[in-house]
Amino acid sequence: MKLLPFFLQRICLIALLFAGINQPIKAQFGNDDVAWLLDYYTQLGYGDCLANAPEFISQAEVNDYLYLNCPEALGYPSAETQVQAYIDAGYGECFIDAPTFESYDEVDAYAGTCPAYIQAVLDSYANIYGAADCLDNAPDFASVQEANDYLIINCPSIFGLPTAQQQMEQYVQQGYADCFTDAPTFASYQEVDNYIATCPAYIQGMIDLYSDYGYAYCLDEDVPTFTNINQLYEYLGACTPTVQDLIDMYTAQGYGACLVDAPEFETAAQVSDYLYANCLEIYGYPSAQYQIDLFTQAGYGDCFTDTSTFNTYLQVIEYINTCPDYIQGYINNYAMSGYADCFANAPAFDNVAAVDAYLLSNCPNALGLPTVQQQINHYTQLGYGSCFTDAPAFVTYQEVDNYITTCPDYIQSIVDQYAAYGYGYCLDDAPVFTNSNEVFTYIANCVPTVQDIIDQYTAQGYGDCLANAPEFTDIYAITDYLYINCPEALGYPSVQQQINYYNSMGYADCLVDAPAFNTYADVDNYVNTCPAYIQSLVDQYMSYGYGYCLDDAPPFNNATEVYTYIANCVPTVDDLIAYYSDLGYADCLVNAPEFANTHELYNYLYSADCTEAINQAQIEEQIAYYSDLGYADCLANAPEFANVHELYNYLNSPDCTDPLNQFEIQQQINYYTNLGYGYCLENAPEFTDLYSLQEYLYVNCPEALGYYVETVEQVVANYTSLGYGDCLANGTFETVQDVYDWLEINCPEALGIYTLETLVEYYNQLGYASCLANAPEFASMDEVFNYLAINCPDALLGIPIQTAQKVIDQLLAAGYDVCIDDASMFANGNEVYEYLAANCPQIFEQANI
Repeated sequence: MKLLPFFLQRICLIALLFAGINQPIKAQFGNDDVAWLLDYYTQLGYGDCLANAPEFISQAEVNDYLYLNCPEALGYPSAETQVQAYIDAGYGECFIDAPTFESYDEVDAYAGTCPAYIQAVLDSYANIYGAADCLDNAPDFASVQEANDYLIINCPSIFGLPTAQQQMEQYVQQGYADCFTDAPTFASYQEVDNYIATCPAYIQGMIDLYSDYGYAYCLDEDVPTFTNINQLYEYLGACTPTVQDLIDMYTAQGYGACLVDAPEFETAAQVSDYLYANCLEIYGYPSAQYQIDLFTQAGYGDCFTDTSTFNTYLQVIEYINTCPDYIQGYINNYAMSGYADCFANAPAFDNVAAVDAYLLSNCPNALGLPTVQQQINHYTQLGYGSCFTDAPAFVTYQEVDNYITTCPDYIQSIVDQYAAYGYGYCLDDAPVFTNSNEVFTYIANCVPTVQDIIDQYTAQGYGDCLANAPEFTDIYAITDYLYINCPEALGYPSVQQQINYYNSMGYADCLVDAPAFNTYADVDNYVNTCPAYIQSLVDQYMSYGYGYCLDDAPPFNNATEVYTYIANCVPTVDDLIAYYSDLGYADCLVNAPEFANTHELYNYLYSADCTEAINQAQIEEQIAYYSDLGYADCLANAPEFANVHELYNYLNSPDCTDPLNQFEIQQQINYYTNLGYGYCLENAPEFTDLYSLQEYLYVNCPEALGYYVETVEQVVANYTSLGYGDCLANGTFETVQDVYDWLEINCPEALGIYTLETLVEYYNQLGYASCLANAPEFASMDEVFNYLAINCPDALLGIPIQTAQKVIDQLLAAGYDVCIDDASMFANGNEVYEYLAANCPQIFEQANI
């Protein structure tokens, strides 16, 4: 709640630092050109900020200057913006006598000492993150930082952080048990980190790690003795590699092949630029060759007659999208999914993007998108048919969407919707909107008062929740109150809903002796400590292949400890071999060489030794699948397939489609003949596909497809029997549609279409005459609905009001003790319920209402 994101950013930073404590630091090298950096920020629009800047001798000085003078250039708010954010959040009193601030973090530090803000942060942790018990015996805090330090020591799990014991166990598992032989007692995981940072064995382990990772140029000779791991990091950060150092480092990391044909480098920056252009895999992306191998295994090897032209995987993807074989395969996939007819008259395509553009215009359903007509029908069903009276021709559904946003009726409906949700304070003096997006923008920029927000939630049906609320000093206080008392107003579940959820998931036993909860988050925190829930989470991770992590895991006290343990679990080569063997790579890995690290294992899994075996398994699996679907005869004499792509092409060829098509057609003919429609098919032509059979039936005997065929006489007789004979008396009808058109114009109520007058009469007949007696004159049906929604909302459910006597009789028949002597004292059943609620509420307790 209130400004908590500012605080949580710092907590996330703590968590990130913890997660990355054993990650190798990246070598600092490359371009330190101040002029380049100044030009970069000038192009971003910060030239004015730098106009009067002093001369800089390093990029670090540039960043320091920007941080103080225009921090938004670095993605930070200015000091003024940060102060205003706290004031807007309701902490203006904190800044009454505040000093001048130079940066946003000075503002944060100052706010962190304000009692009102400290209390808000504590309340948030207690109510939302389940730290109430942890804070019960806490001392008074002079700052948010003191509160953080207290929580990190006493209940670190609420931040996703380990306890001191867990952190120590992690280092022990990594082989540093000797460091803790004579260790003191630790209060937090940070103290453990600080302690091990001074352990000689740990420092040497990090030196060995960085040496193996390619930083030997820094660590081979003349290395000082480090008494703290941070000294090592500072030493590595200040170590400037030569060109040869970088080449050796990347070669040691397994990227030597990428540098074999490299030109001669003059600077370290040139090495970095070359690697980025030619070996993106260093940065976690696949290599060009790996991407080529993937497409080759899929059957598109012919596309790559010359692979020397590709430097990155992106270039491979861009190229394959223009390869005719790949484009055809792309089309075949849609054809196999039932969209072959769509391509009957299609032009030749130069690339995959052109195929997508064609599908979007001609059969967007293939892309999972609606057609133009479907989108028009959608908006028509929503009541916006009039918007399309003079509409132009549309090519795609997106054009329909863009067009509807300019329709006055649609715009007004959006305005009415916001007004109904309580945004009247915004819309009373609003301008005329020409586009629905203007409405959204206007609402987004509307700043409400406390009363506006109360009115808004009251209009949404939460007035009862706010009836006994205290006086609110700002709009954030309303949100806090709703979160505790009726969270569903904010889109959160109530306490009972959350309890029901866990009961339905099988954790009812966890909640048998549970205390009273204030919020759904309290329920979550309580269940997270339930042994059954914790075990189910462990079992789930085991099923996902984390056995290597959990076999020797310590007992867990809550679910957060499970997440933290999994996040910090690093698999060994043996762990991953077992995992991938279970996934189907066992045969491939039986004769595999010994792997020095997980990187070598991954490379082997992606090599032909493994992918070919998996490829054959996929082919066999797909052959079995399509055989079960009816392609068995076709596949019995099929050639051997090199990949799944060849199999799909074969299934889509006449060798398979023709016999299967004829078989399916004959099946359908037999089906309709057995249903009694053989007479309709006796003289039918030969069908080439199922679509032509369906089309023939639709024209010649639609009743076979389940359509009820009406004649003009039948329709007229039907509506005459319903009492609309007089309306039809003067009509002349040649087709059934003529009858419906006549009814729609002359007596729309026959089709369930109300006029303004018939709509009012309908609600009068339902028993709402008294509700409508004092209503103003209505100009439209929308005004009728709006009036009913405010004055008698149950009318919109279409349920007639029951008489008082009928309600009393029903309650007595059900066995309830009704404290009413005379039904005549009530005008209707609604008044009976109101009387019972006020005078004998036990009836509602008896009914469990």
